Amino acid sequence: MVSMKCLIFPIIFGILASTPIFADDDLETYDFFEVTECVDHGFLCNPDLENPCCENFTICDLYDWPNQYYCLGNGTLQDYCENDIDCNLVHNTICSENKCVCTENYTPLNATACGSLINGGCEVDEQCVAENSHCVNKACVCKPGFTFVTDKKCAPTYTGRFCNSDQDCFDVNRAACSDDHKCTCRENSFARIDNDICLSLIEGYCSKDSDCVPLNSVCQNNYCACDYMFIAVSNRECKLCKLNCHLPYLGQTCNKNEDCIDTNRAICSEDKKCVCKENHTPSEDAVCVPLVGGYCWRHEDCIPDNTNCVGDRCRCKEHFELRSSNHCVRKLLGQHCKVNADCEDIRYAKCSEDYLCVCKNNHYAIDDTTCGSLLNGFCIQNEECEVYNSICVNQKCQCKVGFIQESKFRCASASLNKNCDTDEDCGNIWRSECSDSKTCFCKANHTVVDGSQCAPLLGEFCLNADDCAPHRSVCFKSKCDCQSGFVAQSNTECIPALLGKPCEMDIDCSGINHSKCSKSNVCICRENNIAVSSSSCEPLLGSFCWKNEKCAPDNSVCLQNECRCKPFFMPLSSTHCVCFDSFLIEYFIFLVPLGEFCVKHSDCITVSYLKCSQHNKCVCRAIYVEENQTNCRPLLNGICLTDDDCLPDHSECVNGKCRCQKTFIPASNDQCIPVEPLKQCNSDKTCNDRNTNCNEDNECECAVLYEKRNGTCMPLIEHFCFKGDVCFPNHSECVNGICHCKDHFTAHSNNLCLPID
Repeated sequence: MVSMKCLIFPIIFGILASTPIFADDDLETYDFFEVTECVDHGFLCNPDLENPCCENFTICDLYDWPNQYYCLGNGTLQDYCENDIDCNLVHNTICSENKCVCTENYTPLNATACGSLINGGCEVDEQCVAENSHCVNKACVCKPGFTFVTDKKCAPTYTGRFCNSDQDCFDVNRAACSDDHKCTCRENSFARIDNDICLSLIEGYCSKDSDCVPLNSVCQNNYCACDYMFIAVSNRECKLCKLNCHLPYLGQTCNKNEDCIDTNRAICSEDKKCVCKENHTPSEDAVCVPLVGGYCWRHEDCIPDNTNCVGDRCRCKEHFELRSSNHCVRKLLGQHCKVNADCEDIRYAKCSEDYLCVCKNNHYAIDDTTCGSLLNGFCIQNEECEVYNSICVNQKCQCKVGFIQESKFRCASASLNKNCDTDEDCGNIWRSECSDSKTCFCKANHTVVDGSQCAPLLGEFCLNADDCAPHRSVCFKSKCDCQSGFVAQSNTECIPALLGKPCEMDIDCSGINHSKCSKSNVCICRENNIAVSSSSCEPLLGSFCWKNEKCAPDNSVCLQNECRCKPFFMPLSSTHCVCFDSFLIEYFIFLVPLGEFCVKHSDCITVSYLKCSQHNKCVCRAIYVEENQTNCRPLLNGICLTDDDCLPDHSECVNGKCRCQKTFIPASNDQCIPVEPLKQCNSDKTCNDRNTNCNEDNECECAVLYEKRNGTCMPLIEHFCFKGDVCFPNHSECVNGICHCKDHFTAHSNNLCLPID
């Protein structure tokens, strides 16, 4: 079987090297004698040169596949590395934080070997280093009559068995023979859930730290005791000691490291104070606890989430990567990146122009951590080709013999490819012609369907919607076109419009910054972000932003990745920055209620949503109404923080604005009415409306950027319309093929036109 390192090898080179030997779409090989000077890590090298590799940590070595010489790391345990292949001199290792370490379920034996713990791989019993373990089905497990204690130890099972003396119970330090001749646990020991062995509590017998079960306990003089700076509150619990402990703590005076007691995690500083070592952090100003890279001897010692103790150091778990000394995050498609190397842990991924990890060309996302190979995608073996009836040929996924490529997603039966001399010979296959190779072939801008038919692509003549090959296409005015709410990516593919497009996971919305996939499976803006167009979300005050990115509120800027008001402006809410001028400073302590005298808008700042009218009185702004003569409540599309802020019945606060609830639609800016019941359907054709789709529940629903009124799906503001179409919002009209608000009205969202203030 080819090892995972061999499978990953060409992909790593494709990422690390500026001119790689392996490219993911066209694999070439070279003779090493063509190389005449030293090369960098990952490149083909010439072993006959005196110094074939330019970097000291690499050697020119023969790699099994594809039988060529390359400059690779020569790392043994703890040596410098850049990727897992650099550690290939030692089996069962990975490259972590630029050092070769044993992988999970393995432990260092010496600088050149990792031994198998429980659940580690093996071929023979001698490879299993855990006490009382052996090799079964290529994995180390406990021997018969022994039970799992830790990944390094299996102990004899003895509790409950018949005995005549303590010696019959094997572990005389923790178990004893009872009056009824059964092995039972001694004081300060207890039977495990499986009731097979006894484990040590505080003051119970031990020979090493791992024998002691309570958290923050250690083995001292063969008895379990609480670790430094912890005290026993029972024989099962050690609690951090805070007051009157009479024990040293961080910050105490010292002359040497040993004075700080916990020398694995603390040192004596230059100013003679006990401080935490690198990769450790203080806990309640008393002890040091490990971050990633810090000292540990069990998983529970490691403080950051998603970490394990591997080889006495806290490491990120598999499929997680280190972002800081205390933050291990899952390696996912759609995460931010700067260069391709940032995505190298996801096979066949690259860093896109939008600085997100995405699958390479001719590959697709199987899930949020895996890219699969489509037709013409790079491959090494057949199993990597995800398209049905495809195999790996010359490092590319191709259709099997007897099948032809219909698209990058499908191999169709090649029954079309019968011999011919003229186009008439292909007359029984509509839209086909006789090719130069004298076989029947689909005409240009047509594609194979079911191996025996040719169907038109976008822009070609059609008779009905079933004629058109691309998914989500319809026959409109005798030509194949994309359904409403979708746009042509090419003549073979219709993709959803942006916000509001269908999705399964967040990565499906990755083309829009600050967006996510909602519970109803459509792309929406993330919390504390608002939609500023059908394809863009912008962050509100206090929300995360990229450097130099535009924040939604006027007079705001992105500072240290957070949207804040500009200098001399102050936040009124998450959506407003107002001028903190001298007048406001002088009179800030005075409240200006509704109806009181004002000179400018800022005079009314202490009451939300107010403005100064032409009659010099504080009044509610448009789409807000007066309440109790002291406050203004938002109507539909008004700014809100919670659902309770919104005045209309059946409304809620979504992305900082008042909207109608899911099963309601706006009838005006102060009224939400129920959505009409959906018509049942079997296909898009049975909906009898070009602006509707038949959904997965076999119900006719309006396409994206359409809303229903009186049984008809109507286009929203800024969406395409035909001459004579009625646009959905009141006070709107179809002008030059696009829905706009009428004169003297302005759009407050894509479904609402309100009078201009």
